[in-house]
Order: sequence, then structure tokens, then C-alpha cells
Amino acid sequence: MDSSYAVQVLVASLAFGGIYSLVGLGIVFIWRTVGVLNFAHGHLLTLGVYLAVVWLYQRWGWPIWAGTMGALLVLALIGIAFSRTVFERLRNQPMLSKVVATMGLGLIIVNTILLVFGASPRAFTGFLGRRMLWVGGIGVLAEHLLALGVTVFVLLVMGLVFRYTMVGKVIRALAYSREVGGLMGIPVPRYLAGAFAGAVVLAGVAGMFIVPITFLDFTLGDAVGYKGFAAVVVGGLGSIPGAILGGYLVGLLEGIGVLVVGSHYRDAIAAALIVVVLLLRPRGLLGEREVERL
Repeated sequence: MDSSYAVQVLVASLAFGGIYSLVGLGIVFIWRTVGVLNFAHGHLLTLGVYLAVVWLYQRWGWPIWAGTMGALLVLALIGIAFSRTVFERLRNQPMLSKVVATMGLGLIIVNTILLVFGASPRAFTGFLGRRMLWVGGIGVLAEHLLALGVTVFVLLVMGLVFRYTMVGKVIRALAYSREVGGLMGIPVPRYLAGAFAGAVVLAGVAGMFIVPITFLDFTLGDAVGYKGFAAVVVGGLGSIPGAILGGYLVGLLEGIGVLVVGSHYRDAIAAALIVVVLLLRPRGLLGEREVERL
């Protein structure tokens, strides 16, 4: 096996792992604060990329960094609006009602994309194009290194925010008990809306770095959302470190599978990993055992 090809696949796998970790982190973030599995998470990611790349960058001629920031702002506003209008009314409703609401949001997003942008795939070469970096005769796409660096940086920043800032402490308190937080004077709806917006922005960041590696079409959210949920299942539902670990494990095992059996089985590897984890450790690698008080 060519060592240069193996290094390229390894770097790409780490980049994919960071992207899956961002998506999984957003899913866990919404689950712990709002208390619902957001099945529209991948579709929100797709919408953000279409806004940044197709609309602001290609059609209106914005610089790609400005288009990215504008799209992330729109995603944050959508997250806030959905949280304050839909989830605020469904807060005390059964889980099924909340899940159906996220599915409905996903359908609205997909059909809006088809109506406005069409079904044709779009190309986006990324922030750095197809530039290669060469070290000792081994070439690596600069876009892969950028994706890896940005995702690691975002994950580190999120960890610091959760641990050391007042906003992070309040969100962690609400994740433990929204009712107690409300009794202590915390404006719960406002913080829940902010948490939803932050999770959607994480998905938007992930989307901007996965499209140059793959391609852009309206089904992107299905594939990336599936890998994000795989990261959550592997790491443990509700575990923030677990979502990060699960994302990188999914990405690395996909890369190993590409080297061993080829790229045609990439999605099957993630599915097999989910099955193995659920059989051996149903709560995930870092998931906590739930104890019910009688």
C-alpha cells in the first residue's frame, strides 16, 4: 500500500471525524438542554451551506468568509425562532410530539432547498481550493488540514465556554434541571433558544468543511446527520465528551475501512459500529448509567 495514500486517508479521516463530532455535539447539546432529538439537524446544515455557497458566494459575489458568517447568522436566527415558537409550546408535551416537529422542520427545509436552488448537485472547492501541502514526498490536501484545525479549535473553544463561563455554567445547570433553573430566576426560554441556535451554528460550521470534501446537494443532510447520530450513539447519548470521541472514532474507522475494503463500504462501517456498540455497551462508550429512584 502506498504510504502517501495512507497518510492522505488518515488526515481526511481525522477531518471527517472532527466534522462528525461537531454535528454530534450539536445533537447532544439540544438533547441535554431542550430535551429532544433534533432530526432536522442535518437539514439545517445543508441549508446553511446552500445559503453561504450558492446564494451569498456564487450568486451575490460575497467573499466566502463573509458568506459563511452571514449563513451562520441566518441559521442562528432560525434556531432561535424554532425554539421560541415551536418548542416553547411543546415543552410539556410528549417526546413524540417534539420529534415529529423536528421531522416537519426537516421536510420544510428540504423542500425549500429544492424549490429555491433545485436538485442539481453543486461544486465547491473550499476555502483553499485543491492546494496540496507536501512534506517529504507526501502530499496532503490543505483543505483537509484546515478542516481538521478548525474543528479541533471549535471543540476546544466550546469546552472552555462550558467549563469556565457563566453562560456555560447556566446551560449545564439547565441541562441538569430546567425546572430548578427556572425557580432560581434563570430565563429558561431565552437560554434554551440560545442553546438551540448554538447547536445549529455548529452544524453550519461542519457543513462548510464537509462540502469541499464531498459535494453539495439536497440529500447532504441525510448522510451527515446519520454520521452525527452515529457519533452520539457510539459516544453515549447525553455525553458531550462521548459525542466528540464518537465522531472521531466513526471518522477513523471509516478511513481504515477505505484502506482495507474500499470506499464503497464507508456508510456500512458506521452502521456496523452502531450495532456493535449497542450490543456490547448500549449506553455508549462514555454514557452514564441511568439510575431510577423508587
